[in-house]
Amino acid sequence: VIAGFDYRKSWAGSGFFTHSAEKRFTKDLAGTLKSAVTAGAGEIFLMDADREGCRVGINIELLDTAVQNVQIPVIISGGARNFDDFK
Repeated sequence: VIAGFDYRKSWAGSGFFTHSAEKRFTKDLAGTLKSAVTAGAGEIFLMDADREGCRVGINIELLDTAVQNVQIPVIISGGARNFDDFK
């Protein structure tokens, strides 16, 4: 099972969003990812909604925080400029 999440920073604070990244449902990054693992996720798909389509680079800080909190693979999406971002 892959658990997918949209993450973004907004004027109201960072967090996970639903409804095309318009409605925040929580701001607890570590707790949300750990809950997904507890529920049976074998992988996390984490999309940075602020960077999606912007070609400003992958949010390495967000990726690092995610992998420090779970012991399963984390796929990050959003912001890739070119192939070098994947090295």
